[in-house]
Amino acid sequence: MQTAINILYVNHVSAAGGGAETSMLELLDALDRDSVAPRVAAPPEGTLIDELRQRGIGTHPVPLRRLTKSLSPVKVLSALNSFRRVTPALSEIIRNHAIDILHANSTIAHLYASIPASTPRPPLVWHCRDMVHPGPLGRWMARRATRIVAISNTVRDSLKECMADAETLVTIPNGIDVQRFTPAARGANYRCAHGLDENAFVVGMVAHFAAWKNHCLFLQAASHIKRELPQARFLVIGKDLFGDSRVSKDTLVREANRLGIDRDTRFAGFEPDIRPAMEAMNVLVHPAAREPFGRVVAEAMALKTPVVAVDDAGPAEIIQHEDNGLLSAPTAETLAHHVLKVAQTAGLAQQLGESARQRIVDTFNVSRVARQFADLYRGILRR
Repeated sequence: MQTAINILYVNHVSAAGGGAETSMLELLDALDRDSVAPRVAAPPEGTLIDELRQRGIGTHPVPLRRLTKSLSPVKVLSALNSFRRVTPALSEIIRNHAIDILHANSTIAHLYASIPASTPRPPLVWHCRDMVHPGPLGRWMARRATRIVAISNTVRDSLKECMADAETLVTIPNGIDVQRFTPAARGANYRCAHGLDENAFVVGMVAHFAAWKNHCLFLQAASHIKRELPQARFLVIGKDLFGDSRVSKDTLVREANRLGIDRDTRFAGFEPDIRPAMEAMNVLVHPAAREPFGRVVAEAMALKTPVVAVDDAGPAEIIQHEDNGLLSAPTAETLAHHVLKVAQTAGLAQQLGESARQRIVDTFNVSRVARQFADLYRGILRR
């Protein structure tokens, strides 16, 4: 009988609410613990460590931190000091727990995980969740990785110019727990709690406040929808997760007021459990362009909530247009047109929802993704 592979996952964010962290937690839940023994190194403060401990996963508080581009000498020195503290901590964990493989859960985590000089050095998986621009740093990071896992073909394509060996690079999408994301009629209670009439046509957006998520485009589309569909109401879920975004609830409220839809729009903040809010929606709109994957798109589809998304990048790989969702040009008018099509075409919402759930069950089921990672790990170690 083979022993379990000891994997150390490295995550640089302390909060449990981000897409990378949610995807990692669901992957850890789905892995066969007889073949994979996971441990996680993560920042000591925040909710992620708590979530991991509740799952019985070995945790290692390490002073990892978010890194941002800056020419400030103070921030540069702070980042260098962070690496000086993290490197010996990771090396000690690798030695003490006989780590077979390091799995960096983001590009920043990969930077941290690339440096520890333990001997022998375990293979390193770079789980790339963002578009990477080629350059000296990108090529250096690619050389440090034993395998690079892109969460979509769009992300994979952004990495190709960094690669000397194309066989190092594979695509494994984020997985969705289709048992947890099963329709369960939670939407009525959510509507009641947020003052949304049961007969309202609710159009929602779920995204952390970041400029590239295009919240203002959603609100502009909402203003077009409202003119054609007076019973429409709009629900915005999310917040500035890290406290450093140019987008805030105040700026979005002002934009809704300018567009004349402030009374029809609810800003519900961050929802630790997004399922009731998604089930309260008649349509989820995802207006982001260059989205690396689009986890909220897949979650809504698993719940049979029709999705309208910009026809680009990750969502365009998940959605098959007019079969299990609608893909749109990145304009307010076109997004609104597709939402109105769902509202005004008999049976379309149900057809899209049924096909959408089947798409996620067949292709993006976390159980399937966990088996792909287990095969990847065994291939690296030739077990």
